[in-house]
Amino acid sequence: MINSKNFSFYLIFATLLIFFDTFIFILIFGSIISVHIHKEIKIKKLDIHLLKLLPIFYYLNYFFYLFRENINSSMFWDMQNFLHYIKCNFNYESYSYFFDNTLKSCPETIGYGPLTEYINLGNFDIRNLTFYISIIFLITSLILLSKTKEYIYLITIILSPGFHFLLISMNSDIFVLFYCLLLCFKLKNFNSIINLTVLSVFTLIKTYTIFIFLGLLFINLINKDSKNSLKVLFFLIPNFLYLVNHYIVLNSLLPNPISFTRSFGVIHDLNIMSDYIGFEEGILAILALLIFLIINKKRAYIFYTTAFSFDSKWASERILILLPMCIAINLYQSWGYKFIFNSLLMYLVYINSSRHFKIFILFLNLFVTSYFTIGWGFEENFLNNLILLLSKSMFYIYLLLIPKIFKESIKSYQ
Repeated sequence: MINSKNFSFYLIFATLLIFFDTFIFILIFGSIISVHIHKEIKIKKLDIHLLKLLPIFYYLNYFFYLFRENINSSMFWDMQNFLHYIKCNFNYESYSYFFDNTLKSCPETIGYGPLTEYINLGNFDIRNLTFYISIIFLITSLILLSKTKEYIYLITIILSPGFHFLLISMNSDIFVLFYCLLLCFKLKNFNSIINLTVLSVFTLIKTYTIFIFLGLLFINLINKDSKNSLKVLFFLIPNFLYLVNHYIVLNSLLPNPISFTRSFGVIHDLNIMSDYIGFEEGILAILALLIFLIINKKRAYIFYTTAFSFDSKWASERILILLPMCIAINLYQSWGYKFIFNSLLMYLVYINSSRHFKIFILFLNLFVTSYFTIGWGFEENFLNNLILLLSKSMFYIYLLLIPKIFKESIKSYQ
């Protein structure tokens, strides 16, 4: 049995598993932290250091095998694609993507908002800028890892498929993530002209951040702050009209990824059922989940009623601001790295959660998309179907809990 005396041994064992099998490592890691949370095992400073080393060894091993198998493996492709598109606005030229050395002409579209057509950063070097951004992202992650008090949660996020996907693709969502971190932990005046202007810039590039405006508007309406409500509307309405013109009038591309293992969302899953597996199998999966909940209705009721209780107005305010954006991401068809925004939202819930709900949140982050447990493709077999069913079940349980999160946040905020 895991206890405070042998906790270091299990962490060393988990570390060694990194170099043999990722899936088994994730299961063992999840089991170790679950026991730690459930039994409230006190851990030593050595254990904390061992825990913080896990993601470092994990990614060192990943990159080693990635480039050992193929020295020209693709890395940071999304950031390079984004920067290449921006540069092509004023300097139409082909670009050789580093690592895979693929020469590509200017892309016709990347599915971003209308502002990407007008951004001019001058004659910059795409490779160097991508490299600098990736270094800043890695250093920021290491600083957070070294300083956070909730190290268990942050380590889980760094090991999660959402963060993994974000890191290797270096998607421009990292800029929105930086903004959301500042919004949650540094910014004091949400309604400042500077904040609303910055949010407008993000909205006209990434689109989905328009829902943060709704969160800000909702907070002001709760506070009966008509002045700041009108200020938010003054920014929200033009942004909304710009996006309507871009995506509906001009019929610009809005990305709608679909994959068994790399993307998620309610509309996404409906399209998978419609185009690939059939609604019959989807209905069977839903029935299986319902039967499981009925059989375990007492435990499910206890889980639901004791999951979390907010007593922090600070946390509730930030949950209400981020929640509309996370709901929109979860309802649509989203690449797996966008779940990182749910991870940030769930951190605010995690710090106010019961032990069993903390365990659920951690496993939700580890399995909500399954590309590093199943792989980039999807081969239908019993184990893969079981993993996929587990992944989808946890995701939809999370969605069923969102109304409770919303209700408890309002109660605490008021």
